[in-house]
Amino acid sequence: MDKLTACRILGLDESAGRTEIREAYAELSKKYHPEEHPEEFQQIHEAYQTLIRSAGRGGNAARGTGHMGRGARSAEEDSAARPVEEETSVHSADGAEEDGSGETERDVRTERTAAQKQREPAGAEQPEDDGLDFDSAVSAAQQREQEQLHETVLKAVAEMKILLGPQYKYKLRLFREFFKKEEYQTALKTSEFMEAFADELKKTELKGIIYDYIIDYYRLKSVDRRQIHKGAGMLYDLLDQRRGIMKKRLGAQAFAIPAGAAVALRIVLRNAYRANRAVGVLFWCALAVIALVWLGRKLYENHSGIFAQFVTALILAVSQFFAVMFDFYAPAFGVDDGTMVAVTVMMLGVAWMIVLAVAAVVSKMKSVAKRK
Repeated sequence: MDKLTACRILGLDESAGRTEIREAYAELSKKYHPEEHPEEFQQIHEAYQTLIRSAGRGGNAARGTGHMGRGARSAEEDSAARPVEEETSVHSADGAEEDGSGETERDVRTERTAAQKQREPAGAEQPEDDGLDFDSAVSAAQQREQEQLHETVLKAVAEMKILLGPQYKYKLRLFREFFKKEEYQTALKTSEFMEAFADELKKTELKGIIYDYIIDYYRLKSVDRRQIHKGAGMLYDLLDQRRGIMKKRLGAQAFAIPAGAAVALRIVLRNAYRANRAVGVLFWCALAVIALVWLGRKLYENHSGIFAQFVTALILAVSQFFAVMFDFYAPAFGVDDGTMVAVTVMMLGVAWMIVLAVAAVVSKMKSVAKRK
């Protein structure tokens, strides 16, 4: 990298000194994190090395031509300062290389180094091992990254504790939103978070569909228990105990299959419906049952089981009330028998709601007793 390009990268003039170069390098190193901007940081480091070497050569040239208070040195003086470097060496009897005065080459080099140090100005800065700056910056950046990740894990654990509280633990929607947050994606897969998550799950009970979602998120069905880290292993064991990770279950397909069969039946019996209204009534009853089951399942995803069933029973009772009002079952069962069917189903729905209300009261009393 040439000096002009290096100056442009660090934002400096060509006359910038070593102090200005270091300050610009330190400032840009903070701005362009080596983990987040590896290419930019590498360019900054190369520019720094280029300018530091250039500044070192410039300092040596200045010292060769003169210094304030010492006056300019003539060419003859420079020539007089170099005899030590140009002395002719001869070999001694034992093979050691010696100069005319009998000194070994090592001694000559030692004296030459001492002479150079004496010619250095009092306040001159010595070249530094600038290669250590990059390693130090990377090490510091890694440490900062680990600290930030630890803080994110603590934040995620705190939020998860809130979700596992009685007022939120039934809501699958909230768990989905939590596991989809971009800021948590790295933290959620660390051993530290998964271990803390497993400890918190031991203190509560969740619905089966929430356990299934967690299993799917971590893809625990496709992992080898013997090859995962400690936190993942703890979470695996707990979910396997609570839900059974490898157990097969029917999800939405359990309702999609009957719905598809109902649609096919509707196509086959479309002409028959026109001839016989009783078949049409039975067909719509089948669709209503499928719709109620689907609605109950969707409510169960984000509410307690008691609430989901109560709403389903309420809708069933209300629908049967309108069936009585408009003699919906009359084409299939006759007016009297159709009315009897509607009233029976409506009463079953009301009885179902009463049982659920009692169960809700008992559950609330148990919860209050536990708090005391």
